[in-house]
Amino acid sequence: MLRGYQSFARCVSLAWFCAVPLMARQAPTPSPAKAPIVAGIRVQPAPTWKESAFLPMVAQKIGQPLNRKAVESSIQNLFSTGVFADITAVERPVRGGIELQFETRPNYFLGGLRVKGAPGPPSNTELLDVSGLQLGQLYDQARQRQALAQIEQRLAAYNYRQARIAPELAFRQGRAEVVLTLLITPGPLVRVGSVGYQGQGAISNALLLRTTKLHGGEELPQSRLRHALRRLHQFTRSAAGWRRPYASPPGTGASPTAWICNSRLIRDRW
Repeated sequence: MLRGYQSFARCVSLAWFCAVPLMARQAPTPSPAKAPIVAGIRVQPAPTWKESAFLPMVAQKIGQPLNRKAVESSIQNLFSTGVFADITAVERPVRGGIELQFETRPNYFLGGLRVKGAPGPPSNTELLDVSGLQLGQLYDQARQRQALAQIEQRLAAYNYRQARIAPELAFRQGRAEVVLTLLITPGPLVRVGSVGYQGQGAISNALLLRTTKLHGGEELPQSRLRHALRRLHQFTRSAAGWRRPYASPPGTGASPTAWICNSRLIRDRW
């Protein structure tokens, strides 16, 4: 009889321990915390603007529980004005709930443009024109990088292949404007490495140098290269002994002018 009672007790204990985890799993989950009540809303205005111009764009309403979707819609509405570069929603506890603050960073527009240090040629004005920047444009890093690349290309066309450009920014906080100054360090001009001639006919190196007036080691501004090509072109067209070698090959239709412009005169070395 005692042995049967002990077996029955062990069964009851085992059933109890097995039931405990099941009861724990079936325990009701606590209800989520209620969203705080929005007791106030603030928008940090952009320079030259008043806060009252932006408050109607806030979808979240005072006196209602904080709604994440309403906050996201509010940020999108504020961004749509085009005057903000960054917006962050911050909750600050106050009596009766929270105050919802939209902290902003304004966009800046180009209020001044300058180029200094151009070698002339090209001039400061020419480099400013080729940059594509204009007063009143929205300032951003991508537009600035594109402008610097275009100026570098123009300087390279003038044979300044090692030019450096340093942008300087002066922000006018109260007017949401920035003055951009581009400081040019042109660096050395490309120098003539060697002068050679390729094409129909033959020309001695001494005659080539005398005609083009180019010599190895000398600086080669664009204007000088242009004059050298013009002198060579005039020489080949005026010399009676050169007219026959410049006849176009049969069936090509190529003209001496096109051939001369496409010939290689300079081998740059830098």
